[in-house]
Amino acid sequence: IADHGFCGFFAWEWIIRFMAFRRKCDGLKDGWFVFDTILVAVMVSDTWITQIVMAAMGVSQNSSFGDASILRLLRLLRLMRLA
Repeated sequence: IADHGFCGFFAWEWIIRFMAFRRKCDGLKDGWFVFDTILVAVMVSDTWITQIVMAAMGVSQNSSFGDASILRLLRLLRLMRLA
């Protein structure tokens, strides 16, 4: 449940930051925004899309779906940047 909360919070933060750009293509020039975009995309895919795919394939939540530790490390890197 906490994963979904953090994912929703960071996605909402990304949307607000994206909407703050007068010209949306200026977001590609901001290195931190590009970094956050990659992290939010990875977080959304890890938290929501992977679960939808696993449910569609009939794979249980407890079974191994591969090594997702690299995704968790990227999320930890995001938290370190906030501090």
